[in-house]
Amino acid sequence: MTSQDQKPKPEFYRRVLPDGCIAFSSTEGKEIFKEALVSGHMCCYFKMAAQFSTQAEPAFCGLTTLVMILNALEVDPGKIWKGPWRWYHEDMLECCVSLQTIKEKGITYDQFVCLAACNSLEAESTRIDDSASLETFRDHVIRLSRQDDRFIALSYSRKTLGQTGDGHFSPVGGYHPGRDLVLVMDTARFKYPPHWVPLATIWEAMKPLDKSTGKSRGYCIVSKIHKDGSLRLFKLSNSFNVFLPCACTSGVSTFVYKWRECLTKDVVAMSSAHTDHVKPSDNMAIYERVVPSLLNSAGCIAQNECILTTFMDLANFSTEHHALKKSLLQQIECLELYSIVQSVLKSATSRSCLNIGSEGENKVMTSDGGCCGMSSSKRTKISDATLLPAHFIAVFILCWPYELYKVTGTVTVGDKMDSYVTKWMESTTSKEIKDEISQLKRQLLVLLKMRSTNLRQCDPATSRSKPCMTTTLCSVDK
Repeated sequence: MTSQDQKPKPEFYRRVLPDGCIAFSSTEGKEIFKEALVSGHMCCYFKMAAQFSTQAEPAFCGLTTLVMILNALEVDPGKIWKGPWRWYHEDMLECCVSLQTIKEKGITYDQFVCLAACNSLEAESTRIDDSASLETFRDHVIRLSRQDDRFIALSYSRKTLGQTGDGHFSPVGGYHPGRDLVLVMDTARFKYPPHWVPLATIWEAMKPLDKSTGKSRGYCIVSKIHKDGSLRLFKLSNSFNVFLPCACTSGVSTFVYKWRECLTKDVVAMSSAHTDHVKPSDNMAIYERVVPSLLNSAGCIAQNECILTTFMDLANFSTEHHALKKSLLQQIECLELYSIVQSVLKSATSRSCLNIGSEGENKVMTSDGGCCGMSSSKRTKISDATLLPAHFIAVFILCWPYELYKVTGTVTVGDKMDSYVTKWMESTTSKEIKDEISQLKRQLLVLLKMRSTNLRQCDPATSRSKPCMTTTLCSVDK
């Protein structure tokens, strides 16, 4: 086929808004804005308008919506965007997600919630099913349109609005109470301008099932966790991936399965299995038994997989962040748990479990910013502090969401560990480490709940997962 025979690719310059959608900049749209402003329901608009962005890729509507909210809520990403400036950009949203995959497929509603949790945000999620209420949604819009510290992100089908395309994300920019209209800040500004839509219509637009998940869409009330919720040093690795059926790679999925078996054991039975009889009330002594089990469970994790990694692009962090990282490590080293982990790691038994050698030390945690294990001779420097395997294991034990594995009528190993962590979190005066642990735990909760929901697609016994779906999650805007 010659170049003359090839069909030219279609190209567009915007689309005409369908009936029922009122352009924000139109005469009617301006009048609606003025009336809504006077009514006091445009408070959310100004911070959102200051960060209004056009999505950089046709499938980036979810990322751009999240970036607008992050910057509107003044969340410090803790790393440099360009020059000396710390600022959120779509390319920085890579927690548990491949940007290349998002470019090809977009993200689902659940994945949007997960990404929000990975970036210092609290996302109160409501899926539009039989339990959802239009009146509750309206109440949220009315209340939050009068605030500027919480925002609503919509996941909806364009088809219901009479627009081209299908799945889309946009933030809410305001509300007109007299006409019951919502201002949709459409991130695809190359296609449609921001526009006013009847609240009942946008509600109906959230109901259609997403073909890639078989679930309806919904809305998230998004807020900042606290004044400074960004992770300082540790983060979940890309082995946790919201696009995988089980939300993690096959090796990590098998590890989670084995680790759960350990945590759900009866603590008395576990104690009686050892000659020194660990007392059920002795919270710290149980870690001497649990840490080797943790390391044994980690044996199924492949060399290119891990759970925790670190922010190691040190050139992109400020001096104050370097100091906080050093302080964080020092606070971890003061923990009694850290001393126990160190002691276990020095034992001959634990060394065999860790498979120390040329292929690396422990496969649960890694500090090289990539996927391979950390070799026994390798020590990562954070400023003038050294990051060791014991740091990763202690942090992992503290941030694991044990409440997911409750067993009715039995005091389990997980119960004792959860009790210790809860008491420590309540008593610690270390804000830095407390914030770090809380944030990591929130991320794990979101991902593990997603994994549990999709577990029917996984086979933990054989450590295999069904292939990921290839359906486009956000429609490419045309």
